[in-house]
Amino acid sequence: MNRDRATHITIWQPNVNKSLTVQSNFLHQLNPDIYNLTAIQEPYLDHNHNLHTTHHWYTLYPKEHYTSPTCTRLLLLVNKWLATDAWTQIDFELLDIMVVQLHMQHGKILIINLYNDLGHQPSLKQTIQKLWHRMHMEGRAATSEHNSHLFTRPNLEKGQVLIEPAADLDMQMTLPKNTPTLWALATGNYMQPDNIFISTLLTNALTYYFTIPEEQLARTDHIPIVTKLDIGVDTQMTSPCPNFRRAS
Repeated sequence: MNRDRATHITIWQPNVNKSLTVQSNFLHQLNPDIYNLTAIQEPYLDHNHNLHTTHHWYTLYPKEHYTSPTCTRLLLLVNKWLATDAWTQIDFELLDIMVVQLHMQHGKILIINLYNDLGHQPSLKQTIQKLWHRMHMEGRAATSEHNSHLFTRPNLEKGQVLIEPAADLDMQMTLPKNTPTLWALATGNYMQPDNIFISTLLTNALTYYFTIPEEQLARTDHIPIVTKLDIGVDTQMTSPCPNFRRAS
């Protein structure tokens, strides 16, 4: 394998609603020439509790998936063009958080996929404590993707468990105010349960971040979110294969 350096990282955040139809639609649209990482929430798993994807991607499961597979609510896909020594899966010992650490020339970045249904506050607090420890002990910047539900008063109060540590960790919310990330199939209302937080240290590297309503997956109400970071990471280039049929 030869090595090259990608000038940016592009991340797609879909929610496939545990549907085989939605997931198949998503994988059909997932272009490995464009996207480097995918933070999937509510994935569809087969009877063996596995995700089916194309050969362009490594599928990363939470470590606890192998002991409690029915509780898995998020996954990560890593493009095989990224050099295998340019990223590492970090185990937080929790089902609802997945982390990939990217090794760059001038430092490291944590890409975090966090599922928060506002119903498991103790585990969320534990997640935040571990994130705080890792960022402060190791000095790493982080981007993170979150999911929460139903902005009622009780849930808003529960949401402070996430909002206050985000401020303490000096993380910025990237999506503009009132950007819809969900179109309710039953009522047709637009809502914003999903969002992306990024370390202030990375804001200058943020090239773009947007939702793509025109590519909303079939049979799901979540609108895909795309984030692009202007950072360099090693990639792999397949060496040219000789064509012996053309040899004289």
